Amino acid sequence: MKNRYSHAFISASFSIIPMVFIILVLSWTGVAPLNYARGDYWLLISGMIVLILGLGTFSIGCSSSLSKVGEYMGASLSKQKNLFIIIVFAFALLLMMLLALKCKY
Repeated sequence: MKNRYSHAFISASFSIIPMVFIILVLSWTGVAPLNYARGDYWLLISGMIVLILGLGTFSIGCSSSLSKVGEYMGASLSKQKNLFIIIVFAFALLLMMLLALKCKY
């Protein structure tokens, strides 16, 4: 349990921290300047921390809920006697995965 939580937050950190470094480099080069007097850097760092916490907890919630749904669907599908229902479900799942992959790219 503890390993899953740490893995989710480390993964979220590896996705957010490079973007923050890009913003900092753009700020230091003058392309997109941040004002230190207004506290822009503190807002950036606090936003990064909140974003890492939010993404990590979202990832934990999704993985725990979807694994239960997958176990339930797999158990109910394996009890099916009708082969046609299993084939239709497999093609529907394949279609959804292909559409999700096409939307990603």
